[in-house]
Amino acid sequence: PPRSTLFPYTTLFRSEIDDPYFLGIRNGLNQGAALKQRKLEFLFSLHDVKPNWALVKQCGAIIVIGCIDDQLRDYLLQVNPHLIVVDEQRPGQGYDTVYNDFNDQIGHILDYLCQQGYQEIGFVGARMPLYNRTGVISQYIDDVRYTGYLAWMTQHNLTLPHAPIILNDWDTQATIEALDKMLAHGEQLPRALVAASDPIALGIYH
Repeated sequence: PPRSTLFPYTTLFRSEIDDPYFLGIRNGLNQGAALKQRKLEFLFSLHDVKPNWALVKQCGAIIVIGCIDDQLRDYLLQVNPHLIVVDEQRPGQGYDTVYNDFNDQIGHILDYLCQQGYQEIGFVGARMPLYNRTGVISQYIDDVRYTGYLAWMTQHNLTLPHAPIILNDWDTQATIEALDKMLAHGEQLPRALVAASDPIALGIYH
């Protein structure tokens, strides 16, 4: 029946569709729906040329992959109150959320580095975009891994060895370009660098 159907749609760009992280999310949704004997159909991306918004009203629930702004949240809740947002970093937004414990995990990573004798610990991350209904970024917020890093360094009375590198994009190339520019100017990198994502880590290795 129609009310048992779950329609996920995504804020992701096409370049992110094959990313192992987001692929794992989609596979998990498929497996969870199968266990609950629910029909799961992927609806559209906000970046599609003509997203079919009419379908949003016809399903039992909407599952969003990615962060959305308040305007899009309000619209979705008006047309379908059964809203779940996956990979959301801000619980308490008026809808159900599924999110990673990034704040705790960044603390575990920093604890490990500290135990290994590192105190000059830098950070490379990116801003978290919030998308509106047209798929355009309406605003950026601080990523929880970045705020967790700052809080941990303050708690342990450690001086930031270098201003955290906060990129405009989460991809590998953006990381390479940022570090190349720093190295070309002769800037000294910290003894350890924490990467906020796998693509950023690849850029640091490069």
